[in-house]
Amino acid sequence: MFQNMKLGLKISGGFGLVLGLLLIVMGLYQFVVSTTSSKFQNLLHQEMAIKGLSGEIEALMLECRRNEKDFLIRLDKKYVERLAENIHQITRKAAEIKKLGEDQNKPKIADQALLIIDNAKAYHDHFKNLVASWEIQGLNHTSGLQGQFTEAAQILAEDVREYQIDDLNIAFLRMRESEKDYIRAKNDRYKQKLIISMNTYKKLLKESSCEKNSKQTQLDALASYEENFNQFLADQGSQRLYYRVMKSQAALMESAIEDVFFPDAKALVLDIRKNEKDYLLREDEQYFKNTIASINNLLNAMANSKILQKHADAVKTSLDQYKIAFEGLVAEKRENIVLTAKMLEAIQKVEPIVESLHTAMIKESNEKESATISQASNMAKLAISIGSGAVLIGILLSFFITRAVTKPINRIIEGLSDGANQVASASDQVSSASQSLASGSSQQAAAIEETSSSMEEMSSMTSKNADNAGHADKLMKEANLVVTTANDSMAKLIQSMEDISKASKETSKIIKTIDEIAFQTNLLALNAAVEAARAGEAGAGFAVVADEVRNLAMRSAAAARNTAELIEGTVKKVEDGSQLVFMTNEAFGEVAGSTAKVGDLVAEISEASREQSGGIEQVNKAVSEMDKIVQQNAANAEETASGSEEMSAQAEQLNDYVDELIVLVTGQKNQRPSRKEAGKPVYTQPTSHDPRGNKRRIDSNNEIKPDQVIPFDDDQDFKDF
Repeated sequence: MFQNMKLGLKISGGFGLVLGLLLIVMGLYQFVVSTTSSKFQNLLHQEMAIKGLSGEIEALMLECRRNEKDFLIRLDKKYVERLAENIHQITRKAAEIKKLGEDQNKPKIADQALLIIDNAKAYHDHFKNLVASWEIQGLNHTSGLQGQFTEAAQILAEDVREYQIDDLNIAFLRMRESEKDYIRAKNDRYKQKLIISMNTYKKLLKESSCEKNSKQTQLDALASYEENFNQFLADQGSQRLYYRVMKSQAALMESAIEDVFFPDAKALVLDIRKNEKDYLLREDEQYFKNTIASINNLLNAMANSKILQKHADAVKTSLDQYKIAFEGLVAEKRENIVLTAKMLEAIQKVEPIVESLHTAMIKESNEKESATISQASNMAKLAISIGSGAVLIGILLSFFITRAVTKPINRIIEGLSDGANQVASASDQVSSASQSLASGSSQQAAAIEETSSSMEEMSSMTSKNADNAGHADKLMKEANLVVTTANDSMAKLIQSMEDISKASKETSKIIKTIDEIAFQTNLLALNAAVEAARAGEAGAGFAVVADEVRNLAMRSAAAARNTAELIEGTVKKVEDGSQLVFMTNEAFGEVAGSTAKVGDLVAEISEASREQSGGIEQVNKAVSEMDKIVQQNAANAEETASGSEEMSAQAEQLNDYVDELIVLVTGQKNQRPSRKEAGKPVYTQPTSHDPRGNKRRIDSNNEIKPDQVIPFDDDQDFKDF
């Protein structure tokens, strides 16, 4: 039954069965995808949502801690608002986790979320109390206790400044010391010292920050003291009276100083401020104790001084205000420590809860994810099994259908394939031989003409190059010899000029010696003339001789100077000549280098002549190769004729196979006439030249096409197939 079915029905039935199996596999795949997607959506909506919310809470906690640190560092209330917003976000997300836990019937998750909310609120409450404490302390140096404390410290420093007159007291004591020295010794040195010390005291008093009344008393007393001192110097008869007045005025100045003088007040105040700054920077209780001790030291020093009680009471009032403000500030600092500890305790309770919740959700989501993936994998394996079965069935069906259809055709296809291959091979041989023949002929003619011309030119050029290279080489050798000889001569000339220069310098030294001898002779002649003059008439003849010797010495000196000038000119000209000879020697050296380069170029020309000789040999080889090509062209022409006859036989055999294929597909015998009866064209081997001897061009319109050898248009059904 299957063998009697039409070819189209067999193929369509096989494809229909395969498509049915494919629909089954697609339905199973859709079921697996929808189930897996649903479970993953449930996982994302519940466990992954809780995991994401817990991660966001953890990030918000870190942001809260950062806001807290920013506020404590900068004391800016904008960070308070940011922390409040972050706490609100934490409680909102924790409420979402609580709702998800209740929806999934997970009371443990809901309880953990509730603990997060409670501890976050506690943390926020403690932070608000901490902010309130800082507002009491003061968020800057001008507000709260810090402002009061700063103001009290400034008032204390200003009050104490009026009693910090150590330099004024020292200047007064030095003035009294100078006074005693002058009264005892009564000399000008101690008088000047006393005047200087009075002026120094007056200057310091005018510039001092001393208490106003005390300062005025000292100025008045100093003016009287100075006036009586001047009277003391002017009126020696009343010195005792004036000195008593001076002592009384000095006592007034001393009393005025003692009434407001607080020894070491500045150092004690600075010690208080130093300990205060150490406490504010480090918040160490030891520095607080040190500050209180420094305040007590100031009070004790003030009690031991001779300062008036009203001034002491004013300083004590400022000091009490400073102490109260400082102790209040310290108390708030201590409260800050307690609040910070409570705040830290609250946030540390939240952190492990969030971490535990986050870890648990990761674990649970991983478990559900693994279960979902496992189930999906099992379903996928099932789909793969069914799909594999469908593929196997399809393969079996395709095998049997294909075998039933193709078995009768295989023999025909094999025959057609062999024939087509042989026809193609023969066609390739014909085409290749024809192209090779045409190309070889054209190449042969062109190569022979070019070879003949190149051989003549190369022969002439090689001969000329050889002659020129030999002549140039000879000339370069002669030039090189001449340059070498000139270079040696220039070297000897330089040496000779150096010897002349040395000899001229030695001669110059001798002339200098002669000049010195003439100078000494002149001196001796002068001495002889002097001695002759002393001798009187007895030395008259000796004087004449001495005068002649002097004249000869002067002439010798003049001649020596002229000779020295001539020798110096000669030395300069010799040095200039040496420089010119040295430059000429360098030029000859450059000429020698250029000569060497020209010699290298001549050697390269000789090498080029040898290479040209090798080129001529290669041309000779090319001529031999062209001869071989001519012989090969003749052989290719014979192969072309043989291939044409073989293609004609194969075309007839392909026609028989096509008839058998038509019988198999349609069930009817081919009724068309054979190629011989239908007037099959007889293939004749074309000649490469026409009767006139000219080369024949191949017309592409006359080529034999495959559909002419194996026609498919005779049967309509086979043509459609």
